[in-house]
Amino acid sequence: MAKNDVVLLDSLIDKSRSQFAVSDDSELFELYGFNQLLKQHEPSFEDLETGWTDGGNDGGIDGFYICVDDRIATQSAREYALRKNPSISIYLMAARRSPKFEQQPIDSLISSLGNFLI
Repeated sequence: MAKNDVVLLDSLIDKSRSQFAVSDDSELFELYGFNQLLKQHEPSFEDLETGWTDGGNDGGIDGFYICVDDRIATQSAREYALRKNPSISIYLMAARRSPKFEQQPIDSLISSLGNFLI
């Protein structure tokens, strides 16, 4: 990524700091990324927290989201998901803020995918 792109991205992430109640820069980076990738579903901060799996023993998955009929599934999903032929989408996300490409996070994610797709 060009240096100007990094500066612009850092600026956009920093502007989103008030939207997300986190102070850690890496957590802010993850939530900003999740919000951008899921913006067609108009996620709230609570929606983003629901699928945020970051931490130890997460198999390289930082975000795991299920959408039913273009709505992020939460505890209240039963209200709108109980119908025939719902549309279901699954989003598995890994977020890394690194100055260079690293293969290890992808290897961890691929290893975890085997458990989901069995």
